[in-house]
Amino acid sequence: MLAFKIGHASEQNEAGAKRQVQCEVPVMAIGEIAKSRFKSGDTVSVDGFLSRRSLNSPQLVLHANNIELIE
Repeated sequence: MLAFKIGHASEQNEAGAKRQVQCEVPVMAIGEIAKSRFKSGDTVSVDGFLSRRSLNSPQLVLHANNIELIE
């Protein structure tokens, strides 16, 4: 298993006004994809699905199906 966090920052349009958006999302990778090797600060694209961390936790985690390094 590979666990890490990704950060996101962008400008979005909400109700006709520009809004700065920033967040940090926990990511979990299991199986072959967990063998991915990236360094802190690398820019990556992650595809997957959101789910609760566990049955008893309301916290969301992104389960990665694909991780690609963006150069």
